Amino acid sequence: MLSFNNKKKEDSSFDPPFFVKFTADSVVKRRKSFESITQKYPTRVPVLVERGTMDSPEIDKNKFLVPKNITLADFMTIIRSRIKLESTQSLYFMVGGVMPRATDYMDILYNKHKNIDDGFLYITYCIENTFG
Repeated sequence: MLSFNNKKKEDSSFDPPFFVKFTADSVVKRRKSFESITQKYPTRVPVLVERGTMDSPEIDKNKFLVPKNITLADFMTIIRSRIKLESTQSLYFMVGGVMPRATDYMDILYNKHKNIDDGFLYITYCIENTFG
């Protein structure tokens, strides 16, 4: 089961997906990036989207500034178009080790699941063949 960012507040360790390795230097760079982004765009949520499995197709862009007032379903539509999925494939998101509801607003997901080390919301996607 994929799991990350599910540590308690007092434990600042971070478990990224199994194929992503972060260094302390990259965390510091992402933290600085987060701080400048949130000052410049206070009505947006900084999101990093990553593959959950190696058989999932790669995404052409993994950093997004998402309006706080859109739902996860709206964001899934954006990601689905960037991944270029076939009509027989379904897209699933994991946030903080759980599968969130599509009706959740990005602001609520961000406040509940943001990474305490760098401030980004990490979303992992998986693809399943469901209709064929």
